[in-house]
Amino acid sequence: MSKKKTAIKGKKVMLWAAGKTVALSTSLSVDITADTSDTSNKDEGVWGAKEIGKMGWSVENGAMYSPSATGDIQQTYDSLFDLMVAGEAVSVTIGTPSNYNTGGLDALSDATWTAPTAGMYSGSAIITSLKLQADDGSNGSVTISLEGVGALTKTPAV
Repeated sequence: MSKKKTAIKGKKVMLWAAGKTVALSTSLSVDITADTSDTSNKDEGVWGAKEIGKMGWSVENGAMYSPSATGDIQQTYDSLFDLMVAGEAVSVTIGTPSNYNTGGLDALSDATWTAPTAGMYSGSAIITSLKLQADDGSNGSVTISLEGVGALTKTPAV
């Protein structure tokens, strides 16, 4: 009998930047790309041929605007700003917290998500964009974009 396949809910997948989750995250996307070069020749006939050259990856994370009050345990706009203007690569981890629970952070004794040690993706990235949006009548939002420096590695689930 085969195992039942289940989808992972988006709220379970989080981003850690420089060892901390982004406070009040609402969205996350990871994009892995490959450059190609044309290897078409007369032997291919009418169909073109390609080969993969360099690969790259990027991450975008959306969150509600959070003041610096939680900056000691989670990344806020202020702490992300400091990381961006430092201009150095930061460690990045993407996965489900090892202490995930449906009660949220309020149900945790240490009030912070613990980075996974398996079933995750990790690498180093530079922050290429940090956007703060504050529209009248709605919650402020923050969007952070990062581009990978080197490989994005996968650590399989156990």
